Amino acid sequence: MIFIERASPATLTDFKDALSDSLLAFLEPWSVDFRTYRCLIKNLPEGTSKLMCSITFSHHEKRTVLIKDKTALVTTSAPHDVPKDLVANVCCAGTPESIDNILASRLSNIWTQRQSIKGEAGETFETTGMLVRAANLFSYTGFKGLLIELTSNENATSEQFRANVERIRNLLQGIGMKDAKISGELLDPSKSNYISDLAYQYVRVLEF
Repeated sequence: MIFIERASPATLTDFKDALSDSLLAFLEPWSVDFRTYRCLIKNLPEGTSKLMCSITFSHHEKRTVLIKDKTALVTTSAPHDVPKDLVANVCCAGTPESIDNILASRLSNIWTQRQSIKGEAGETFETTGMLVRAANLFSYTGFKGLLIELTSNENATSEQFRANVERIRNLLQGIGMKDAKISGELLDPSKSNYISDLAYQYVRVLEF
């Protein structure tokens, strides 16, 4: 995961041009919704953070991941992901409500939203070494920066992926983007989970 805060909206076009030599195809558009919440409960246990992050991915089955204190909870509002037995037992209507709506309505006495950052109309590039997703991020106050999500090809080794990441960093430096936040951290190094780790990397680069 790479985030360049000192970019401009035009940096995405410059980055796309820099990728042209290794570009194989343009794939589906994507979007991401990143929100931070603050807990309103005053007497939390010592060492417990009052902040929680919510990341919703359009390109990962519309899943939303909550990250708090290095713990992840994966949710969804996609009807096809609702267990059929819950619908059959009338426990769910088959149209689940998003966790962000629940936090804003039913749990607003516990959690208050602090920030919302969105990346819409993101672009997806298939390159010779990896899948590259890039999107301009905006908040209520305006442009926030350029976000780049890198996904390794299934057959690539970890060494090849690191080399490809370094290639992307060099491309960014070539267009004047030298100050970039980068994260490949795992939420739990002993037990990798792709969607949770990806959400945690979003948190690490978008912490303001």
